[in-house]
Amino acid sequence: PYNCIEKWPTDYRNDWPAIIRFRWPSITVIDNNLGLDLIYDSWVEVVSLKTGIDPSIIEQLGKSLADEKIELLFEFSVAEWIGWFLDWLKDNELRIVEMFPGLAAQAQLARVLGLKVTTYKLSELAENITAIKPILIAYVAGENYQTVNNLIPGTSDVFLTKARNFILRLVPQISFAISAVSLTLKEQLLLLDYEPDDIPFLVRNLASMVREGLDTQEKLQYKMDRRAYLRVQIHDALDI
Repeated sequence: PYNCIEKWPTDYRNDWPAIIRFRWPSITVIDNNLGLDLIYDSWVEVVSLKTGIDPSIIEQLGKSLADEKIELLFEFSVAEWIGWFLDWLKDNELRIVEMFPGLAAQAQLARVLGLKVTTYKLSELAENITAIKPILIAYVAGENYQTVNNLIPGTSDVFLTKARNFILRLVPQISFAISAVSLTLKEQLLLLDYEPDDIPFLVRNLASMVREGLDTQEKLQYKMDRRAYLRVQIHDALDI
């Protein structure tokens, strides 16, 4: 989140307590001669600094993951992770705001939920967020633009505009949001002395799989070896 640090007030540069208060005014910073201590655990700090997401939201995410059995999470498919994450977002406006920052991302959410982008309320996004499940799952399962388009509320056109907006504009934002889940779980597992290679491929690459619209390790690796292949082509090649 600090790649735009030159745009911040000059007095904040190289002043980490001020930087953190500028980005996250809700947290308490204790500044002493020994350095900077935060009120959050180290894994929360790491994920928050990597993603730019408020540490209180990351802490909530971590607690929700900790409530699940690790063995169960390790067995999750991409579709199950999508369902888990959207359920976690449901009915929580603060989580929606942090995971989908900016009016443009929230407007895309409203559009795919069938809400009017000029009059929607944040509470409506939070209440209806899980309606995206079948659309996103269809995307990662390899369904074509026509099928994805038909799943999205609203009037269709010959250009499949609904599907194009969803795939090109909203999916990258969802990928970013769900990367916080992956990063949080990885940091928690490392604290439990897991080796990086012991963490399932799907957990480590969840955001990439959502972004590329792929649902297995084999398909993502196939894509990495064949960059020119399109999403549906990869599914067709391996779903035989």
